[in-house]
Amino acid sequence: MRWDDGEVTLYPGDQNFGFHPGCQKDMPCEAQLAKPNDLFKKYADLITSGDYAGGAAYDLLVKWVDGEVTIYPDIDQNTKLPTSLDQHLPNEITVAPANSVWKYARGIATGKYAGNRWPDDLIVRWSDGEVTKYVDVDGAGLHAEEQLAAPNDLWQSAALITGGDFDGDSNDTTPNHDLLVVWTSGKVSMYPDVRVGGVRSETVVPTAESNDTWTHARVIAAGEYGMNDWEDDLFVRWSDGEVTMYGNTQATAMGREYVLVPPLPGFGAIAPTVVGRRLDDPCAIVCGPELYRRTH
Repeated sequence: MRWDDGEVTLYPGDQNFGFHPGCQKDMPCEAQLAKPNDLFKKYADLITSGDYAGGAAYDLLVKWVDGEVTIYPDIDQNTKLPTSLDQHLPNEITVAPANSVWKYARGIATGKYAGNRWPDDLIVRWSDGEVTKYVDVDGAGLHAEEQLAAPNDLWQSAALITGGDFDGDSNDTTPNHDLLVVWTSGKVSMYPDVRVGGVRSETVVPTAESNDTWTHARVIAAGEYGMNDWEDDLFVRWSDGEVTMYGNTQATAMGREYVLVPPLPGFGAIAPTVVGRRLDDPCAIVCGPELYRRTH
């Protein structure tokens, strides 16, 4: 997790759709990878994780505001990330230099979109709406770019993207990861098996909340946070501070909801209504599923 002040922390999961407990009383385990700093606060633009370096642990890929793209291999609770512009880790890998075309990247989703079983492929949404795929990303660079969608107006409105196996058909022999998109309108879409079908076959995912609520999603990350073997669990951080997990999400339905962190205190008072509309709806500024249900 990258915080507003630049701090970077790691939260282990419990393999039951939640944070691993027990490090402190009534608190999840937390490992600080970087203390509050200006480097991650001001310059880290997009962050994703995958197995790019080929080790046993996941790596961190950071796209910086100037277009540089950096990999930090084998992230665990003992990792210490850099906190200043002049600090470089011995194992830091630069796969795109500063002032590269990557300064126009607006969304990155790691997944298994090629021919091997490693989550080392990237789908990138660019500022002009173009969508491209890079396969087998490693320490030697970003390889085999394929255009999935030409520059267009539609994909310019893709607010958040993440990759996972929501239809359960991916395995070590046939890696068929899917792409999940939250649009600026709040619509949630699934594009199955991007390895084969590109981003042409869209399924709209039904949600329990209105589209207006999903416009307040700020971070999404698909992963294997539950008890099955598929990356079909969706982590969402909302604008009101609520953190939600949707376990076993599919294209036909959002998964079961688990509230990991409730909304910030002070939100949720029932506002007055006039002709069915609230004069001071908290969801007009910040929102999440729990706040939405309390105020609508």
